[in-house]
Amino acid sequence: MQALNHEQVKYHDTVKICKEILDSHLNIRSVSMSQQDGVIDYMVHRKDDERLTTHQEGVSSLVQATVRFHNRVASTQGKFGKILFSLTVHEKVARVTMPILQQAIHMSFDKDADYLGMITNHVYPIIKKWEKKMQNLRN
Repeated sequence: MQALNHEQVKYHDTVKICKEILDSHLNIRSVSMSQQDGVIDYMVHRKDDERLTTHQEGVSSLVQATVRFHNRVASTQGKFGKILFSLTVHEKVARVTMPILQQAIHMSFDKDADYLGMITNHVYPIIKKWEKKMQNLRN
C-alpha cells in the first residue's frame, strides 16, 4: 500500500473536517474550506438542502467571502485581536466564516438557528481539535 503524500493528507483532512462540522448539527446547511487566495479546497452540502444559488454563484460568493475575511484579518487583527468568526445574517440563511490555521472555513446555517450556540458548542470544538492535530503534524 502506497503512503499518502502531504497534499493528499491535507485534502483528506479537509474533507473530514468539513463533513464532521456538517454532521455536528442539523441546522448546518453547508461547509467549505478555502485557502487565503480564495481557492476552494472542498465543499459539502446537507443532502436535503434547498440550494439558494447555482453552483457557480456559490463558488463566486465563497471566493469573495474568503478575500473579505482575509482582508479583515490583515487589517484589524493587530488592533482588535484574533478574529474568532465573522457572521452575516440574511433573510433566508446565516453565513459564518472562521479561521483554521492559514485557511478559512465557511458555513451556512438555517435562518432560525441558534448561530452562537452552534458555533460555540459544535463548530468551535471541532476546529480547535483539528488545529491541534494539524499543528502536531507540522512539529
